[in-house]
Amino acid sequence: MQKDSVQWQVEVDKKDIAYIVSIFEGYDDLAVVRTLDPSRGLIELMISPDFLEDARQLTNALSKEIPFHIIWVQKFFAQGGRESLNLRVFTYLSPSAVNL
Repeated sequence: MQKDSVQWQVEVDKKDIAYIVSIFEGYDDLAVVRTLDPSRGLIELMISPDFLEDARQLTNALSKEIPFHIIWVQKFFAQGGRESLNLRVFTYLSPSAVNL
């Protein structure tokens, strides 16, 4: 069983949250979308490392349609460790630039 995961916190326009959720629901098991703060348009994508490249491609395509800014990345390992990368210093970060 895969227990590693990658979480991306993303800022989007709050009006786009339902659209993003529906897009990811259409791709079974690609990522789980969780709304953290709907008033700020803050969502979290929980991604299996097996689907990280697919998630990058989808978010890159979405970022061409709607404002989509990854602001924080965290990777959890099955052994209980974690690795974080705070991306708040980047105003507009392309999802393809995320290397975690």
